[in-house]
Amino acid sequence: MKLLAIFVLHKDVDKKVKILQEEFNLESFGYFQRLSVQQLFGFSARTVTERTALGTKQSVEADQTAKGFIHIYVRPDGLASVIIADSEYPQRVAHTLLSKVMDDFTNAYPPSSWANMNE
Repeated sequence: MKLLAIFVLHKDVDKKVKILQEEFNLESFGYFQRLSVQQLFGFSARTVTERTALGTKQSVEADQTAKGFIHIYVRPDGLASVIIADSEYPQRVAHTLLSKVMDDFTNAYPPSSWANMNE
């Protein structure tokens, strides 16, 4: 059970996605692979967020060979959270964590500050 990445993103009305916060656990990858994996995870998080409707939770299989899942929740206000985990990570736990991450983020940073955050 590995949690590889967590993202908090904001999806605008025009579907433009901005990463507000990100955290990675890449110690299972080789040192020289980590930057590429980090960029791939960022791209995947943005793409899945763009394609997910507001107010929707879903889990998408990342890749047949990677054997992982991308779990996403996009709230109606456009705030989104993405977890990238291996296939052993329980889906129910992932979706509970998505909600908790967004609640904590909203408590720390009010919605009025999201537009001013740098990516």
